Amino acid sequence: MGKKEKQHQPNVDIWLPPTFRTSEEKWPLIVFSHDFGGCGNQSKFLTSYLADHGYIVIAPDHEDSDCRKSAAAYKGGLQDLRAGKKGRPERPLRNPDHWTPETESDRKDDVLFAVSSMLDDRMYKNYVDMDRVGLIGYGLGGYTALGLAGGWKEWQDKRFKAVLALSPYAEPYIVNRGLGRVSVPVMYMGGTRDVPAAPTFGNAKGAAYKHSYTKKYFIELDGADHFAWSEREKDYQPVINTLALEFFDKYLKGTEGIIERREGKDRIKTFWKDEGAGRK
Repeated sequence: MGKKEKQHQPNVDIWLPPTFRTSEEKWPLIVFSHDFGGCGNQSKFLTSYLADHGYIVIAPDHEDSDCRKSAAAYKGGLQDLRAGKKGRPERPLRNPDHWTPETESDRKDDVLFAVSSMLDDRMYKNYVDMDRVGLIGYGLGGYTALGLAGGWKEWQDKRFKAVLALSPYAEPYIVNRGLGRVSVPVMYMGGTRDVPAAPTFGNAKGAAYKHSYTKKYFIELDGADHFAWSEREKDYQPVINTLALEFFDKYLKGTEGIIERREGKDRIKTFWKDEGAGRK
C-alpha cells in the first residue's frame, strides 16, 4: 500500500503555564489526541488544568474533528460523534485484527506536526523541554498515543516519555501484541459503563493493562461512560485531573509523589498499579 498523502494541516490548540511569559525556564510538553469526532479542546478541563500546573499542552484537530461546529456533539451519543468530516474510522472498530500501521496514520502525523510546529515557532521553541514530553489520548486518540509510544513499531517516537490513555481503543495492539513494545509508563482509565462502539472498546476490565509490560496503572471510574473525559461530564473531572497531574509529575517532572487510590474521596471502582517492571 502506498503512503497516504497528507490532506490537511491541523489547527493546534495551545495552553500555557501562568508564568510562561514572565519566566525563562523550559517547560515539559504534553500532546493531547482527541476522540473520534471530537476536537482538540474537547477536554479542556484537563488540558487547562495541566497547563495551570506547569505544562505546555497542545492539541491538534484531527481530520475527523467535528465538535467545534457542533456545540451539541456531546449531548447525544456515539452517532453524534460520528458526524465528523470522516463518517467513520478507516476500519471497523469491531475488527481490530484488520488494523495495520497504515490505519489512521494521519493522526500520528498530526501529533508530530503539532510538536514540530512548537519547535519551529520562535515564541515557543526555546521554552519547550523535549526531554520531558508526554501524550494523552482519548478514545481513538488513545490508539494514536499508544501507537506513538511503540504500539506500532513503525510509529514509535522515543521523544514521548509517558502516556495517559483515556478510554483508549487499544484492541489492535492487543491483537498484534504491540503493547509489549511500549516501554514508557502508561496510565489507563476506563469506566464501568464505558462500552459505546465495540464490545471491548476501552479496556475491557483492564485488558490493555494486562498486556502491558512497563510501569502501569489502571483506573476504572464507577458509573462512568465514554464521555466522562469530555466537557459533557463534570462529576469525574476532579479525580481525572488529580491522577493525571500525579502521573505526569512523577514521570515527566520526576517528583517523588505517590499515585494511589483515596478511599471514600473519589469515584474509583478499580485501581491497579505496577510501578516495577509491569509483571502483574
